[in-house]
Amino acid sequence: MATALIVDQDMETVLSVAELFREEGFATETANDLEQARKLLLKDRPEVAMFAERIGTESSLAMLED
Repeated sequence: MATALIVDQDMETVLSVAELFREEGFATETANDLEQARKLLLKDRPEVAMFAERIGTESSLAMLED
């Protein structure tokens, strides 16, 4: 089963988007901060990842460059 990672500091948004992916047949992983997202990315590579552009003071795009 394909996996989607959804990352946003607003947990309501994370849960809503995760539900949409589950309805389309994806397994989902969720995180509400970039530290947690990094751990999930190291554990498993999702087929799809959705990040808010900024989470707290950090840029999600800069994290992906790591």
